[in-house]
Amino acid sequence: MEITKFIFEILGALGAIGTFGAFVMLFIKDKYKQDQIDKLTNITEKLTNIASTLEVQNDNLAKQLRASVLPELWTNGIYQDANGIDFKINLSNRGEIAKLIKFELESDDIILHNEHLPSDLLKEEERWIFCESNCEKRHVDCKYIIYVIYTDKLGNKYKLKIKSAKNAYPVIVGNDLV
Repeated sequence: MEITKFIFEILGALGAIGTFGAFVMLFIKDKYKQDQIDKLTNITEKLTNIASTLEVQNDNLAKQLRASVLPELWTNGIYQDANGIDFKINLSNRGEIAKLIKFELESDDIILHNEHLPSDLLKEEERWIFCESNCEKRHVDCKYIIYVIYTDKLGNKYKLKIKSAKNAYPVIVGNDLV
């Protein structure tokens, strides 16, 4: 019985050594896998940073491109016809070509006529917005907001807001990308 006990003890010791060896092998494999995970994590972080940088550069290039084709619309006065009812607002362009699509009016005092839209407003050109008082007010007393909807060469759509001000001189109070 002692020999069997001795054999079991030797087998138990060998089993313990084998178990220890298996743990060592698992540790080595785990260390190798952890190194791979760390390398992949570093690569992922670098790719994320590159993607973020490219996104910022892309946004900047898009802004530069949009600025290079941007019309710059402004008003250059208002002129009243001799009848005292009709008046026209001068809309000028200092920037690149604008395709005027639509005029939207918010007013109980005036109406728009002779719109002739859509039309192109080239650089350094002007266009008239024809208006007529539909009440007893003189044009200097009329209150209105005219939205000029237009696009640039790339098809970006804008909404320019022209509002009546003191002495009926129209002012631009907003020009937003739609």
